[in-house]
Amino acid sequence: MKLRAATHGRPMEAEVRTILTDVVTADDNERPNLAEAIRERFGAIGGVELEIPTRREMPRAADLLSS
Repeated sequence: MKLRAATHGRPMEAEVRTILTDVVTADDNERPNLAEAIRERFGAIGGVELEIPTRREMPRAADLLSS
């Protein structure tokens, strides 16, 4: 850290402050989100189409009062 600060011509505290500011203010769009990262890594393999079953009945409400 001392060497990096000296290279930039500032005290070590200022170097740390600059690094933290750069990290905190970095645009989130620069980093892919999890779905994009997975798609980039495994996209060439191809996707899987899952069959979505049709619903015949409405789900029952949970009975929270009985023990």
